Amino acid sequence: ARGLDVVGNYDNVYTTATFLFDNSRPVSTVTVPSDGSYLNYKPAELRGTSSDPGESGVTAIFISIMRDDDPATPADDGLPYWNGVNGWSSTEITYSATPPFDNWTRTISAGMFDSNDSRRYTVRTTARDLALNEEGGGVPGIRMSFVYDVNRPTAAVFYPADGGYVSKTGKVNGGSYDKPNGLVD
Repeated sequence: ARGLDVVGNYDNVYTTATFLFDNSRPVSTVTVPSDGSYLNYKPAELRGTSSDPGESGVTAIFISIMRDDDPATPADDGLPYWNGVNGWSSTEITYSATPPFDNWTRTISAGMFDSNDSRRYTVRTTARDLALNEEGGGVPGIRMSFVYDVNRPTAAVFYPADGGYVSKTGKVNGGSYDKPNGLVD
C-alpha cells in the first residue's frame, strides 16, 4: 500500500500485509456420550471434536444442554435449559468447551441429573473459528441426544397367578414397564 495526499505527494515507504481469506464454517461433533445412548450413570463430562476446513482454526466451542419435558413433574415445564452450574433456566444458556478444540471437553455437574431419571438430554455445540465464521451461520449447531435412565424397569406375570397352574394350551401372560424414555428389552 502507498499513501497519497491531496496535493499529489506520495508516501516513500511501501507497506504490505499478508493475510488469509477464510469464509468456511467450522464443524463440531459430540463423541461422548454417543448420540442415542442410554446411560445408567451420571457422566462427568462431554467430549467432542472440531475442525475448520478454512484453516484459520477453531477458537471456541459453545455448548448448551436441554432436557425434555416430564409430564410427571409439571413444575419443571418451562425450565428446559441447564444453566451450567446448579439449575435449570427458561432461556438457552451457552458455555465454553475446554481446549484444545480439535479434541474438546466440558465438565458437567452431577446435579444436572438429580431427579431427572429417564429424561432425554439434547446437547448442542457450535464452533467458531479465528475468522469469526460460526458453524451453521447463526442456525443452531450440531445436536445429539442421550437418555439418563437409572431406575430399573418393572416386570410382572399376570397369568397364571402365583402358585397357579397352566395346561398345555395355556398361555403365560405378563408385561413390563419403564418410565418414558427408558428402554425395555
